[in-house]
Amino acid sequence: MKKSRVIAHELAHFLWDSMNIDERDEYYSSSLWKKNEDKETISLMRKDVPIQDSYIGPHEDFSNNVELFLFQK
Repeated sequence: MKKSRVIAHELAHFLWDSMNIDERDEYYSSSLWKKNEDKETISLMRKDVPIQDSYIGPHEDFSNNVELFLFQK
């Protein structure tokens, strides 16, 4: 894997960390993550992900999606 792709992915984690709750909620909605009744846990509602570690959580899913957006042909 190219260094530029790894760097983009890791920088996307920093971007995620800087997002406010409204921005994260917008991502949850658009990428089919759903807050559970306890409002503390979240579940992925879509079955297909291009990179399997997206199931880890929305932060990893977001970083994977940024990476793919920038480098997928």
